[in-house]
Amino acid sequence: MINYYKILGVSEDADAKEIKAKYRKLAMKYHPDRNPNDKKAEEMFKTVSEAYEILGDENKRKEYDEKRKNKRNSNNSQRFDGKKSSRAEQNSESAKRGAEAFFRNFSANPNDIKNMFESAFDVNNMSSSDKDKMREHKKSMEQSFENFFKPKKNK
Repeated sequence: MINYYKILGVSEDADAKEIKAKYRKLAMKYHPDRNPNDKKAEEMFKTVSEAYEILGDENKRKEYDEKRKNKRNSNNSQRFDGKKSSRAEQNSESAKRGAEAFFRNFSANPNDIKNMFESAFDVNNMSSSDKDKMREHKKSMEQSFENFFKPKKNK
């Protein structure tokens, strides 16, 4: 789940005035008119605007705070705009955010790649019928990973 408080740089107990002030400052900094042809600034502007849309609205903020506390306890959750969302939409959005975050911070470091595989094959979040198969698959993938990055011995 995206941490909108962190995006705006405010604490969770920040009042509406502080949230609005931080949003305006960041919106001015990343506004597309001030940063023409800068895709990163444009994405930051969208992210900051999304954060303010949630935290700047008292009802949406309460819902957001509740969802943060009850993270993934409900299979029939709602989006922050109040509309029902299907499980497929939720998974798609979650995967998109995860991929964006991953590639934003990606490096060719072997540990990054290993972490990618660990999160992709997280056995704890699977049904019990799939856990055994995935454990075996995970072992196989880890071994492949280790072999791939193992330095070759010169003869």
